[in-house]
Amino acid sequence: AGSRSWPTGDLPDPDTIEWDALYDVPVLLVTGTNGKSTTVRLTAAIAQAAGLVPGLSSTDWIRVGDDVLDTGDYSGPGGARAVLRDRRTRVAILETARGGLLRRGLGCPRATAAAVLNVAEDHLGEWGIGDLAGLVEVKFLVAKALASSGRLILNADEVPVRERGRRASATPFWFSLDAQQQVVAETLAAGGDACVVHEGVLQLVRAGEATPLLAETDIPITLAGRARFKTSNALAAAALSSCAGIFADAIRDGL
Repeated sequence: AGSRSWPTGDLPDPDTIEWDALYDVPVLLVTGTNGKSTTVRLTAAIAQAAGLVPGLSSTDWIRVGDDVLDTGDYSGPGGARAVLRDRRTRVAILETARGGLLRRGLGCPRATAAAVLNVAEDHLGEWGIGDLAGLVEVKFLVAKALASSGRLILNADEVPVRERGRRASATPFWFSLDAQQQVVAETLAAGGDACVVHEGVLQLVRAGEATPLLAETDIPITLAGRARFKTSNALAAAALSSCAGIFADAIRDGL
């Protein structure tokens, strides 16, 4: 919503630009081997529940609000550019896949939060990445878009993500299916942030204050709690939304 664009051959005089009308919107990056598109869609549903117009790019389409601009794989910089140039977009939610990162780099220089969902031995041997350790480093490129206040949202249940995340320079915001998971428990004891399942209920913990969201079984996409990998996606979406300034009521409604 805070963007403006002009034809290259018709750029305006800087003195004529209404600079106060230019501003950033929250930008949320989502990467990982599995669950990216699901997490992007869940986060968009939460944004809509909050009364915001989400712009999302994914391997399915480019969508702003309920308007599908194009279908196909737009999980790279091209999709990000289309979303961020659309003046209806109030929050950008960008699927960021390995291929786009390796071929063209990050789709934007600044992000509010970035999530790494998981990393598995997939597509090895392409673009010079031959092992899991190299693929982990590719996924963690999203952290380079984070400003000093940006948050790196990480899956504490995934060993490669957890080990690399503990060495990240950005402040981690963990999510886990187990509130007692060691790195999560250590983070919460130190006053850090996490989104967890506690006694069957999704719980958002920020600065020592725990906010119950809803029961895992009440999220339709989890199939009454049986599809726990979908619960993991819901936790990531809740954490991303919280970092974008969206409150608990809208997170509940969106999920």
